[in-house]
Amino acid sequence: MTPKALIIVVLGILYCWVIVSTMPYRRQVQEEKARTDYFVNLDQKIYHTDRYYLALLADPKSDPNKVTDVEEEIGILKWAKHDLVAAMEAFQKVETKRRQPDAVQNKTYNERWIKSKLLLAGIYRDLSNWEIAEAEYQAIYDYDLKFGAESKKVVRDLNNLGLLEYMIATGHEKDADRMLHFKKSEDYLNRAIAMSQKVNGPQSTAEASSLWNLYLTQRDMGKIDESKKTRALAEAIDQKMGRTCKLP
Repeated sequence: MTPKALIIVVLGILYCWVIVSTMPYRRQVQEEKARTDYFVNLDQKIYHTDRYYLALLADPKSDPNKVTDVEEEIGILKWAKHDLVAAMEAFQKVETKRRQPDAVQNKTYNERWIKSKLLLAGIYRDLSNWEIAEAEYQAIYDYDLKFGAESKKVVRDLNNLGLLEYMIATGHEKDADRMLHFKKSEDYLNRAIAMSQKVNGPQSTAEASSLWNLYLTQRDMGKIDESKKTRALAEAIDQKMGRTCKLP
């Protein structure tokens, strides 16, 4: 090998070594940039949405429903930024505006109000305010039952209650307290799965969601064999849908 060729080979080896050895650092930089860009873009969106909201408030001709929609959007953006208290306050304001005095007795389903209550329940859940979150999810469930004992909405509600009970259980230290809530979770989720098969048909995305939640509950209850079977059912649906589920 000539000296020139040898130099080229050595330089090539050094180049490859630099690329490989710095790869973790470069990946870390890229991930940090993506994370930073996400929050920068989020801040910009919050800023522009706030400006738009103030413009709507200043215009006497603004549609009140539009104003409420933007208030809700601000809450969702605050939630995405992990500003949970600000998000909660926004959702509380919107839920109050959309609530009807005869909400339960009204024969027309109030979709917008329920959407607000779902957001409010979710933020209480993320704040670990289990009691109020459970009251909100239960109120939604009771309301939906007025419009049919078996429906996609009731499936959603049972799944939400099941997931909430699982989260409550994991927050307890005593086994007796944990098992109490695990059993509630298991019951809600089994009901959600059975009803989903009726109203959505077999192997729906709703069923998969409940199956994954049930898997976590059974796993943490110590029902290893049952949890494996449940996981296999959930994975079969995900594979069919071309989805990937990352377990906690």
